[in-house]
Amino acid sequence: MPLKSRLVESLRKIDALERGSSFLIACSGGLDSIAATYLFAALARDWDLRIGCMYIHHGLREEADEELTFVRETAASLNCEFYSTTVDVAAEARINATSIQNAARYLRYDALERVREQHKFDWIVTAHHADDQAETMVAKFLQGAGILGLEGVRPKWERVIRPLLFVTKEELRTYAANLNLDWREDASNTSRKYLRNAIRLDLMPEIKELVNPGVASTLGDTAREFRMISSFLREHIAGIEGKVARRDGDSWRASLTELRKLSAGEQLLLFQTVLTTLTGEAPGHTILIGLLSLLVKEPGSVYTLQAGFEAKLEQGDLLLRKLEMQPDEFEYAWDSSDVLEAGWFRLSASELSPKNVTFNDSPTVEFIDLGISGKDFYVRNWRQGDAFVPLGMSGTKLVSDFFTDLKIPTHERGKVPILLAGEHIVWLCGLRLDDRFKVTKDTVRAMRLTFEQQAPQ
Repeated sequence: MPLKSRLVESLRKIDALERGSSFLIACSGGLDSIAATYLFAALARDWDLRIGCMYIHHGLREEADEELTFVRETAASLNCEFYSTTVDVAAEARINATSIQNAARYLRYDALERVREQHKFDWIVTAHHADDQAETMVAKFLQGAGILGLEGVRPKWERVIRPLLFVTKEELRTYAANLNLDWREDASNTSRKYLRNAIRLDLMPEIKELVNPGVASTLGDTAREFRMISSFLREHIAGIEGKVARRDGDSWRASLTELRKLSAGEQLLLFQTVLTTLTGEAPGHTILIGLLSLLVKEPGSVYTLQAGFEAKLEQGDLLLRKLEMQPDEFEYAWDSSDVLEAGWFRLSASELSPKNVTFNDSPTVEFIDLGISGKDFYVRNWRQGDAFVPLGMSGTKLVSDFFTDLKIPTHERGKVPILLAGEHIVWLCGLRLDDRFKVTKDTVRAMRLTFEQQAPQ
């Protein structure tokens, strides 16, 4: 059956295809997403579909500018709408103490959903295929994901669909070759420092050669079975949770007496479900075993969980809660001729001619007009009522609102150093410059600011 017909069948299975439907395709310019874009463009003529194509610039690779241009031109050649945005992955990873990969994934889906909602697309399409599914299953198993973590990549989740899970990478390559398509290769996909790459480049070829040539199909079927099992288990666990526990924002409280009546399997599945929901991360085996062990300890016992959460035995209950660690207020006077060392961050400056200013996407380097700022600054953390003019805007904005836009948790906001000249904010270090201090054509003297941050102590 032709690939286009199989795509129609796949879309129908997940109830995502009607005449006149609209799809926003996440397109990186790589083989998978380019093939997906051409497939949907071909389908559009038969089903009167509206197709959009979106490129997300992560600010991490030099090739991204050229890729953006390539995707824009590809979209134009297919009469597809085109959208793009730039996200600050490094800042997101730093603020939320997560990996670059996790930060990029969160920002990518957030940007796609914003465009989908704003421009009224029915669905977001990602080009995950059968080999991606197989690699995900192997990675999850090796990382000890547990039953609920072995569902693999879902074909449909909220407004996101992955309708190419039925097709292998090789089939997409053949499709692209037959149409003489061009695409871009991401050099980072060959780096074995990432687990997924090592699995794809080393482990999967060995499995195909020595164990099962059709491993992608086999693991795809296994993922489907796990999703059915997980659906049943989640319903069962939801019923149990409703009887023994209650939620309140970032906290969860359950009766120890009722918890101890559950089987070990029910306890484990309950904790796995609750922690995934509370923290946004599936708990590892060690966390789950530690939590199970806590149930038989003395009142007042505490166990540290992932993502800044803790578990505590309190008043006959098990309490899971987010630790609200508010940093102490800090304030430093800074003569920019010296380096400011503040334990968990470092700030340095150097004067230069405006003609030597070279802008880049790094969130840790900014250039300011020295004639406006002067050389004497002070650095402190955020205070209620702080306001500034974000670079690129003309009006003031509360810093608290800016933090909200970036989804910076309340307990993390006091950790962001703010550079001031007199009473005016110059820079939310690592996040955004104040527009009033930017270098312009009228700047006579400029200053390069460099911010380096380590984990707060």
